[in-house]
Amino acid sequence: MIWKLLENRRALGVLLAALIYLSWQIQEFVILPIEQSLGLSIAKFASIFYIPAGFVFLAFYLLRWWYFPVVLVSKGLVDLQFRGDDWTPAGLIPILLAAIAYPLWLRILNNARWDVFGTMTETALL
Repeated sequence: MIWKLLENRRALGVLLAALIYLSWQIQEFVILPIEQSLGLSIAKFASIFYIPAGFVFLAFYLLRWWYFPVVLVSKGLVDLQFRGDDWTPAGLIPILLAAIAYPLWLRILNNARWDVFGTMTETALL
């Protein structure tokens, strides 16, 4: 079943968009209040555990450049919910910058000789 899901990019994209959106909800309503109740001084500015980043990396790794619609939709919905941003070009610029940051980071790691993209046979399976 997992292999069929990996082959179907549309279903995988929908699943990953939902996971990214749900991880933002968990981050905002569960993890951040726990960190703030523990009295961590960093919790006013950022979270120690940032779950959405992992799902965005996973989306890029599995979908490659097809992950842009996944990130744009899920991050756009989160921005609409929490920040009240709109779908104007000024509201989309931070989302696009966040979406571009992940491939750039993986390129930097790849140039540092970390095998983040896999071999040709591994990428042919995806």
